[in-house]
This record gives sequence, C-alpha cells and structure tokens, in this order.
Amino acid sequence: MKILDTSNYSKIECFKIIHFCGETKIQEFADLKQQKNNPLHGITLEKILIELVDKIGWIEMNRRVQINCFFSHPSIKSSLKFLRKETWARKLVEEMYLELVSKRKKDKGIL
Repeated sequence: MKILDTSNYSKIECFKIIHFCGETKIQEFADLKQQKNNPLHGITLEKILIELVDKIGWIEMNRRVQINCFFSHPSIKSSLKFLRKETWARKLVEEMYLELVSKRKKDKGIL
C-alpha cells in the first residue's frame, strides 16, 4: 500500500487520489496537475483562430503558415475542419497563437 502526502492537495484533489487508488490512475492525475502549466489548456481551437484573425488577419496568418484554408476563401469553419484533421498544421497555428500571446504580455510588461 502506497501512502501519499496529501497536504499540498485540495479536498477535491484528495478525493480523486483516494478514489483512483491504482498507481496508473495516480499517474493520470499527476498529468492533469501538469496541465495547469500548459498555456493552451482550456482554450479551444476556435477561440485561437478567432483571436488570430482579429489580431493579425488571414493574410498574415497565411504568410506565417502557408495552408490553403488561410488563403482561398478563408473562414473559421473551413479552417477548423482542416486543422482538426491535420495535426502538423494545428501545431503550427498553436505556436503562432503562443507567439502572439507572449508578444502581447511582453508589450504589457508582464513577462
């Protein structure tokens, strides 16, 4: 039996650790705690696209990531459809979004 130090966890988190007593489940819970450090956690792909279009526009998005859905009759709907199928393109768009967010924080003096 493995004894856990639960002093760093809230009551809800402790329940999850106790409820999922298998070692694999505890590891999965640890992975969820790491998501808090993921800047994309909780941000939908649609929200990412809308913000990119608002801030830099379709032309600049196509210049940075050359994919047809940003060039030929661009729309949120067609872009979502393509990016959900093509992981490589989604990663490039997510990186573009993270650059935009980090630049905005830097401009505001947060970083």
